[in-house]
Amino acid sequence: MHSRKLALVVAGAAAALLLSGCTFSLTPQIPEVAGSDVATVVEDRLEEEVGSRPDVDCGEDSVKLEVGNKLTCVLTDPATGLEYDVVVSFTQVKGTDYTFDFKVADSPNNPPDPNVDPDAPEVSGDDIAALVVTALTPQLTAPPQVSCPEPTVTIAVDNTTYCTFDDETGPHDVEVTITKYDPATGNYSISAKILED
Repeated sequence: MHSRKLALVVAGAAAALLLSGCTFSLTPQIPEVAGSDVATVVEDRLEEEVGSRPDVDCGEDSVKLEVGNKLTCVLTDPATGLEYDVVVSFTQVKGTDYTFDFKVADSPNNPPDPNVDPDAPEVSGDDIAALVVTALTPQLTAPPQVSCPEPTVTIAVDNTTYCTFDDETGPHDVEVTITKYDPATGNYSISAKILED
């Protein structure tokens, strides 16, 4: 009887040792990479593509290496000082090895002010709206009802204004830019870009 109790005590002590030996996590640790390392790779790839090296800032924080994870960096064009968002998307991750795609925004975050001639003509917002309807109709199912809130728009190349229209999917903003202007004839052209939400 005495020996049986001793055996139970020893077994209990062994179980306690097993339980208190070490801790572990069922959640695997996700590897990380420094944002500056990602920025360097983006700079390298852009330099190969365009021949000049931009400055890319992806922040100071580390980024988790997960497929589908996205990181927004800022690219500065050294020639113009214009800043563009760069969205980095991780496509493959194996341990600390990774690959990613990136897309540079079409428009800068800090667009330059157009050099507007003080004598440049102005047209009404309704005139701009009519041109926007013409520009957008081919890509829509029906001609949109466009509204341009600015009462007048200065006709100068690169001058930008914003208009809106509604359709069955809801309201949409349109960025309108003067692309050409002929002072001799007074003719001008626009580009109209529907902005994504």
